[in-house]
Amino acid sequence: MKSMIVSIVLLLSVQVVYADELLNSLKNSCEKMKQCAKAQVSDEDMQNIPEAMREMMEKTLDNMCVGMIDEYNKAVIKNELRQPALACYQSINNKSCEAMQDETPECRRFGKLAEKYGH
Repeated sequence: MKSMIVSIVLLLSVQVVYADELLNSLKNSCEKMKQCAKAQVSDEDMQNIPEAMREMMEKTLDNMCVGMIDEYNKAVIKNELRQPALACYQSINNKSCEAMQDETPECRRFGKLAEKYGH
């Protein structure tokens, strides 16, 4: 959690054209993925999960967001990646939880472009 807060603070200090739209889309995508992951576990099951396991689950979800933040950092550094990154995050935001199991074409494109830059 602490590293997540540090990463978010660092991200907020980035001053780049389109960064606000990209960052907002990233935050929405991350929150949606967290909600979808939590929705897969019923309330009853959640109550039966030991506290340590729930904390580990939360940390895993937070780490997922840290990975997305890393992709965001790549996008704002490389101008050519901004629009593909935005399209990827927006495509995630437009999917239902059930449909999120499959990677979107926009995210595949962003991933391939990021690989070209060694990320």
